[in-house]
Amino acid sequence: MPQMRKTPFGQEWKPYQRLSRSSNRGKKVVVRIKVQRYKCRNEECDYEPQENIPFATGCCSYIHRFAKYVVDLLRGMTLQAVANHLNISWDTVKDIHSTYLLRHYSPPSLKRVKNIGIDEFTVRKGHIYKTIVVDLDSGRILYVGDGKGIDALEMFGKRVKRHKVQIEHIATDLSAAFIASVLENCLGAVHVFDHFHVVKLMNEHLDDIRRKVYSMEKEVNKHKVLEGTRYLLLGNGTDIFDKQHKTRLDNTLAINEPLSKAYYLKEQMREIWAQINKEQATDVLYDWVKPSKVKQDSTTREDGKYTHDI
Repeated sequence: MPQMRKTPFGQEWKPYQRLSRSSNRGKKVVVRIKVQRYKCRNEECDYEPQENIPFATGCCSYIHRFAKYVVDLLRGMTLQAVANHLNISWDTVKDIHSTYLLRHYSPPSLKRVKNIGIDEFTVRKGHIYKTIVVDLDSGRILYVGDGKGIDALEMFGKRVKRHKVQIEHIATDLSAAFIASVLENCLGAVHVFDHFHVVKLMNEHLDDIRRKVYSMEKEVNKHKVLEGTRYLLLGNGTDIFDKQHKTRLDNTLAINEPLSKAYYLKEQMREIWAQINKEQATDVLYDWVKPSKVKQDSTTREDGKYTHDI
């Protein structure tokens, strides 16, 4: 650590500092004060700190009160308008504004954060991906990372571990990167998968069965019945009010047993989220799992416990 000593004031050390402030009448006032600077005893060291000024920060050319006045003006004026009004440069106004935003909004505090949601979004017409973390209780944006892979959440995971944040619930889609990040950084949290993406996954399997049945069907009449039924099968059955569409859906399900079972499993699964409490939703979930005829061994009991937690 270099040893420091005080030096006498002189032209070499620029002992005077000009600070801007505003008077009660809105006129610009310049304060010129002496500032004590320090020089390292090591001649090769070019570190030249100055004494702390309680009403200003570092080498800024304005005091705290003037910065607060600028921020108040920016609530209803543009950067250029404030610069013209105070007769200062646009860069000074921008520096004051950036410092204020950095101090008050970056990075957001993780204190008392219990429930978060993680999702991805695109910018610039889908060419750039971002990953966002939101506090589900307050709606605050806690973190925005570049990309949509597991690396996008690396910095947020480090913050969670460093501050020892006890996150209780995490809501995400079925992204493999999000699942891996949750298992790595918040192993004790309850991982909640979004309703939309769970139903979407079920619809993808139902659509696969429909394509296979359609390609394997040899009878011409049944082939015509199955043709063009994709949206009828993937849509919400309770929203089909047209009698002709309803009849066509019933005929499609009646002529093919595998497709019928898959469709009704999809519709029964939707009922899980229609229940008014967790206990009823759990009962519906177990009734939905029963037709799979899984062997009742220790593995099944563990899976049942995990399903109950979901």
